[in-house]
Amino acid sequence: PVACTVSVETSGSTMVLAPVIQANEAITGIYMLSVEGPGTRMNNGGPFSLRAGQTVELGQMRLGGAATNVEAELTLSIDGQTYACPVNL
Repeated sequence: PVACTVSVETSGSTMVLAPVIQANEAITGIYMLSVEGPGTRMNNGGPFSLRAGQTVELGQMRLGGAATNVEAELTLSIDGQTYACPVNL
């Protein structure tokens, strides 16, 4: 019912991560984006609701420095099911 990924953009020495969700059908759920690296541990999440065919970016996380040794995980909880989304840093 859903496709998801993490958008990664860099600008100078800043990396911006944003969870992106695309729904094939109307859905509601909860997302959690976790990022860990040297000196960094951040979590961002909350509820979302999408119409069929809708694509949304759910917030952004900004990190200083490159993606070296940084790990990110995006999970969605929809109707009691948990989905792990691909993250390529």
